[in-house]
Amino acid sequence: MNRKLYLSLFLIICLYNLCLGQIYGYINIFVSGPISIVVENSKGQRAGYDPRTNTYYEEIKGFAYGPAGMGSEIPGEPGINGWDFVSSKMINKPYQDNFKLTIIGVKSGSYQISAGMTRSLNKGEDFNFEGTINSLEAIRYEFNYTTDTTKTLYFRECQTSVTN
Repeated sequence: MNRKLYLSLFLIICLYNLCLGQIYGYINIFVSGPISIVVENSKGQRAGYDPRTNTYYEEIKGFAYGPAGMGSEIPGEPGINGWDFVSSKMINKPYQDNFKLTIIGVKSGSYQISAGMTRSLNKGEDFNFEGTINSLEAIRYEFNYTTDTTKTLYFRECQTSVTN
């Protein structure tokens, strides 16, 4: 990386941290396939869309749901290249929570999940899953997020064929 670019990036990061406080990281979950997704935190608050009840959830403060690549988060808009997402805004304070991700089949087919969680500019984890799902079938994953870099992040399938 050339010195001028490095110094420019360093200046931007310093200004960002000065204006907004320290940025600890973020959570991004992208999915592709005939599925919809709902993320639930440890308080039972949800973000995402459940096609079984035709319900959009926007209960988790700082989380967004929508089609990937859209300039705005408009429920029901078609996704770009078939990808949807649930993600956090920037995490600006120490934070830890356990989450459940439920994927619901809109129709039968193959799906992909690509999740990334960062805890600073250069620390984080990526998780990738793929599988098949039937129409209205629900599969649950669980994951934790923490800004504490001494603790391990995880993301794993925990239950197939959940009912709600």
